[in-house]
Amino acid sequence: MAELTDLLDALAARPAPPHGLRADDLFTLGRRRRRRRRAGAVTGAALAVVVVLALVLAGAARWRPSGGTPVVGASSVAAPRAGAALSWAAVVDAAHAYATVPVCDPGERTCSARESILRGTDDGGRTWTDRGVVSARQVLTALGRDTLLAGDGEAPMRLSTDGGRHWADLPDGSAPVSAVPAGGAVVCRTPDMRQSCKLSAVDPQSRRIAPLTHQPDLIMATAYNVVDPAGQIQLAGDRIMVAGADRRTGRPAVAVSGDRGRTWSTHVFTDLPCPEPQDCGRDLPVVSVQARADGTTGFAVVVDTKERRAYVYFLLAGDGWARAGAAIGLDPSESFYRSFVTADNTHLMGLQSVPWDAPPRLRYVGLRAGAYEPVALDGLPATAMPVRRSVGGVFSAFDQPSGVLFQSADGRHFSPFPLG
Repeated sequence: MAELTDLLDALAARPAPPHGLRADDLFTLGRRRRRRRRAGAVTGAALAVVVVLALVLAGAARWRPSGGTPVVGASSVAAPRAGAALSWAAVVDAAHAYATVPVCDPGERTCSARESILRGTDDGGRTWTDRGVVSARQVLTALGRDTLLAGDGEAPMRLSTDGGRHWADLPDGSAPVSAVPAGGAVVCRTPDMRQSCKLSAVDPQSRRIAPLTHQPDLIMATAYNVVDPAGQIQLAGDRIMVAGADRRTGRPAVAVSGDRGRTWSTHVFTDLPCPEPQDCGRDLPVVSVQARADGTTGFAVVVDTKERRAYVYFLLAGDGWARAGAAIGLDPSESFYRSFVTADNTHLMGLQSVPWDAPPRLRYVGLRAGAYEPVALDGLPATAMPVRRSVGGVFSAFDQPSGVLFQSADGRHFSPFPLG
């Protein structure tokens, strides 16, 4: 994973952008390096299926952590200190939430950008406590109210079962396992970014990670040791959906398991405009998938960046994939960001515009009467992103310019979550 480490280090060394580092920066830097290595090679990709990385690498949400550097296991109420930026946050349920902030003011010359303070609340945000120091490069995922998983481009992953107060390396299992256990997670594991990853199951009870015995029949473009880094893996109920590309044609494809990874079926999207095999996105065979919380309905988004159109498909339990409405036209200034499924089973797509002198903004479209039409999310600013659904069914997003963390029970109506 040296390549991913180099990319993150290179981005960390750059001057901070005015509105925080975006996932597009990681993609852009990686593609530039890859193009330099492929100088002189022909790369015809008329149809590229694109998804925005779900990693929230950095933000500009203002929040004030405690002074000094806490140690792992510290659990003291934090005193405010000015000048910090909220870099990650997640609401698990009405009582539990987590967030990370830098250990010091990023403007200070002696400040290290490699570490962050993990903070948590167990009382709905009335009080927050320092849980310890974590690597700023690690991507955190809340698997439950007290269970956190951390990973980056280097093994091993790390696990905490006490709300981030103590962490332990997650050793790889000696033998494959048949399925992802209840309360566990499925991750994409690979020793090299140039290789297709292998799905592995995280078991918080045994504190181990092991590859699944049966792997989906497709090529996964994602190569990060984190949970769902680019909207390519969804675990909802007993259903797992994995996005990638067909091994034979390079066309976008989605593999589905209805029994937590024991068996798989793969669907290749053959009805997309793709006159030549090399136009099917072989260089970037990525598709975004989302699912209803219980797994009964799945969605896949494919974006044609040349024609600037997005195609949405849906999957019902027991049925095959079908097109959801007509193709969605993208404005010249917009790109597909990420989608999510509300509590009432409405699929909402986020379309992002990035003004040169202002924070990125999102507008949402949702399927209505056979077409995707604009949808307003009550109480959520256009600059709040991304919207995520927790294992507890709570939707959350944080607004970088204002520093407000928002929560919602239905994915449509949002209100601020107290930051203490």
